[in-house]
Amino acid sequence: CSPRASSGAPEFHIRSAFSTDGINFTREGVRIEITPYLTNSYFIRAAHSAFYYDTAGTMRAVLTGFDTTMAPGPERMYTATSFDDGLTWSNILPLYEKAHDPVVFYDSISSEYKLYFAVLKEFFKTSSIDGINWPASYDSLFLLRNTDTLTVQSPSFVIGDLGGFQLNNGQTLLYSNFKPDTVIDRKSTRLNSSH
Repeated sequence: CSPRASSGAPEFHIRSAFSTDGINFTREGVRIEITPYLTNSYFIRAAHSAFYYDTAGTMRAVLTGFDTTMAPGPERMYTATSFDDGLTWSNILPLYEKAHDPVVFYDSISSEYKLYFAVLKEFFKTSSIDGINWPASYDSLFLLRNTDTLTVQSPSFVIGDLGGFQLNNGQTLLYSNFKPDTVIDRKSTRLNSSH
């Protein structure tokens, strides 16, 4: 992303980097640009995203954004398609309102794509057979710390910015930034979940 704007709003773009070893990366550039840097851009802000290949081998994205038609308020999630391995993106369509922080991976146990995300202060999950068509409805996901349910704005323990994957044994691992209410710095934690 670019530096924080003088108004306090971040100017997020989607950028890419290339690596042959998974350790050392070379920046490639902006892949989904925002206005005013690209005057005909669909987005004012494009942020947390998940990238994957669908069952046909086409690269897909589920991304958090704020498009040029939206009134001020919460972001939404979109789907997008790339036919050149992520260099350019098209077919950008709204997916879920007030949603952000998508995590997508292929579940080899159930043979479907899993999508985890946040809507306002709560977390949800859904699935897709092909990684292209996602249902209109989704299920609640409860993340627990001992007996406390964790949310984006829990009273004593804040989490957000989900990440995750599935182990070979089918166990799903979700990762998140977190902030205890008495600590300013954010840290990373592992949230175990079975599907």
